[in-house]
Amino acid sequence: MERNLSTRLAAEGINICCYKVNGMACEDICMEHSISGFPSVLILKEGIEVNRILGVTSGRNLRHIYKKVK
Repeated sequence: MERNLSTRLAAEGINICCYKVNGMACEDICMEHSISGFPSVLILKEGIEVNRILGVTSGRNLRHIYKKVK
């Protein structure tokens, strides 16, 4: 999902930063952000969560969500 999101948005001139966390090894981070399912995508704007995607979603939906945030 990260590659899909990064590639599609970069093609439209939207820059993003992606970070990966191994949920099994980093339970504290998952607890801090209330992540209970994988894959999870948290969209942050200026350090504040503005949207969350749980599970696999299409590139079209990812683009729509990200444009809404932008």
